[in-house]
Amino acid sequence: MATKEEVVRTLLNTHFIFRQLSAEYRQGLEGAFETERFPAGQKVAEMHTPVTGMYYVYSGRVRFKGMNEQGKRVSLGEQPEKSTFGELSLITDTNWDQQVFASTECILLKLPAAKIRGMMQADKNLQQLLNKQV
Repeated sequence: MATKEEVVRTLLNTHFIFRQLSAEYRQGLEGAFETERFPAGQKVAEMHTPVTGMYYVYSGRVRFKGMNEQGKRVSLGEQPEKSTFGELSLITDTNWDQQVFASTECILLKLPAAKIRGMMQADKNLQQLLNKQV
């Protein structure tokens, strides 16, 4: 498995949100990713709570669960390794529309929304570019 640093660099160079950014911005984000570990079955995010960043599934899988019309919890699908979720939180306040659980033991890399929003406040060109991408 690639190192965290290699994965983050690849993600920043290839993900639709970040690949348009200058090398300087991408380098500035490399150290911002946090590692979060979850055992199988553990809740990653609760419905109706703030989304605080974008997640990359480094290893394992996560499952999304929501409520059907009868108020019963149902599976909405899984995100496998190398997928992302929570991108909208990077540019605006938003809440989870579903619960997120670790389907398997998993490691998630999280880019805190506060980090990129701070960069956007300092550079309006960055803000415009990210708003177009997300």
